[in-house]
Amino acid sequence: MALARAVISGFVKRDPQVTTTQNNMDLKIASFPVTVDDNSDDVLRVVAFGSLADSVGNSVKSGNKVVVEGINMVKKHVKPN
Repeated sequence: MALARAVISGFVKRDPQVTTTQNNMDLKIASFPVTVDDNSDDVLRVVAFGSLADSVGNSVKSGNKVVVEGINMVKKHVKPN
């Protein structure tokens, strides 16, 4: 897995999904897809944690233009033979 700092500007494709972990920490997690172009099929998944997840869940809606700064995690997917 590679890590890199990223700044993304784009459009929210779907309202954020906010969940809470089931362990003792009760950590809130918000996840939502962002596209660079409103008509693009290329989607980047954005995840926020804790109090930021609460803010995202309350204020971010589908179609909003957002600017996101954070760590870009790239996972390599390998198809099984």
